[in-house]
Amino acid sequence: MIIIDTSYKRILWLILTDIKNKKYLYASVLLTCFGVLTFLFFNNSFSISSFLDLIFNPNQQVSYSSRTVTTFYYSSTGPIAQNLHFLKYHLEYFPKALFLTGFIITSLLFMEYGEITSRRFHIALPAMSVEKWISKLIISAVLFPILFLTIYQLFALITYQWGNSKGLEYVRLHFFDPYTWYYIRWYVVAQCFVFLGAVVFRKYSFFKLTLSALVLYFILIIVINLSMIILLPDLDIKYMDSYLNRTSHMSYILGNQMYVKQGLPTELMVTIKYVAIILGALGALFLSYLRFTELEA
Repeated sequence: MIIIDTSYKRILWLILTDIKNKKYLYASVLLTCFGVLTFLFFNNSFSISSFLDLIFNPNQQVSYSSRTVTTFYYSSTGPIAQNLHFLKYHLEYFPKALFLTGFIITSLLFMEYGEITSRRFHIALPAMSVEKWISKLIISAVLFPILFLTIYQLFALITYQWGNSKGLEYVRLHFFDPYTWYYIRWYVVAQCFVFLGAVVFRKYSFFKLTLSALVLYFILIIVINLSMIILLPDLDIKYMDSYLNRTSHMSYILGNQMYVKQGLPTELMVTIKYVAIILGALGALFLSYLRFTELEA
């Protein structure tokens, strides 16, 4: 085996080696993603709830999604309604597909460290631990979002052409659109936490990460509920009950009330919140590196 001395060349070699070893796995995830996107594009009324209703109540007619656009054609017998695809399809599904597919890809990055034999082989690779860690971080936070956005643009162009042939004009999602890169930025931030989970769990990490996220979500709901009861005793209980399961709305109410009580400007508190998220992401990256060095030891 040829040992490459230059650090950036070793990192590039590690990236290419990882992609080569998992190319079929990565390709399967991407193909599944765009297969699902294609299915949803041509079945705009599909939802998990309607699918379950179709299984358990096959005789029940499933209603169309409120996101569809309805046009009316007139005949001699009267207007005929036809449900068409919702025109903001890409605005809705691009961020969902980006985050979910990216989380799956990241969860696969350290799978070779889940087995003893494979782990020993990768530990013996001619590269330092920090270089191996950086190579996987580049795949997760740099290469994947760029590749995904590029493939999605091709997918979107096909849907635009299909829409034009049907007399429809879909809302376009351009490569350099601020809307697109807004979600790319938050994807990179979120990947820092997923990256930590992938290092910690390694084997079946996607399912373990999903379960951990659900547990944390329910803990967050409990904390916010208790905080509103303790810190905002004057809040109308009926108003609070109506938003019992809407965590983001409850945190917004709680946050604004606390800003007013403490005399702090809302803009400052929003800035502090974003800074806290960024610091948390950097902390997650640091912990992931420490955990990875333990695996390499």
